[in-house]
Amino acid sequence: MLDIRLIRDKPDFVRDRLARKGEMRGVDEALQLDERRRSIIEEADRLKARRNSLSKDMAQRAKIGGDVAAVREESRAVGDRITVLDEQLRQIESDLRDLMLRLPNMPHDSVHVGKSASDNVVVREWGQKLRFDFPARD
Repeated sequence: MLDIRLIRDKPDFVRDRLARKGEMRGVDEALQLDERRRSIIEEADRLKARRNSLSKDMAQRAKIGGDVAAVREESRAVGDRITVLDEQLRQIESDLRDLMLRLPNMPHDSVHVGKSASDNVVVREWGQKLRFDFPARD
């Protein structure tokens, strides 16, 4: 499986390599899913920090006998949004993993590019070829 950091850092390189294998799609979709994943993580982290701040504020207000209903309601709303984001994140990560598993590995620089099996180049042979006095089957 390809590393998402390679696709993120060198998308044109990956597109070119995959095009050698005839795979023309997937890189852009992976980049979009990765960007959405990263933005959801960032928003969820921000909301979790806000929820922690609200919890501290609620504790301080309760300690001095102040009203905590408004803070509790905001904390509940933030928690609900975090739950929604976590579910979206799970779905996006699942979609991204499925896509990444379907992307083929990139061919090495030394691999000859051809359109069919007749374009293959023999790099080396080992041993002697078998000779049969009957037609061989696949």
